[in-house]
Order: sequence, then C-alpha cells, then structure tokens
Amino acid sequence: YIPRFAERAVLLNLNFEL
Repeated sequence: YIPRFAERAVLLNLNFEL
C-alpha cells in the first residue's frame, strides 16, 4: 500500500470531476 499513490489517485479523480 502506497499513500502517495492513493493521494495522486484522489487528485486525479477530482480533476476528472472538474
């Protein structure tokens, strides 16, 4: 489990939402 990867995934999801 990589916290950094999780954070990036969340940021990418927010970008796709926008």
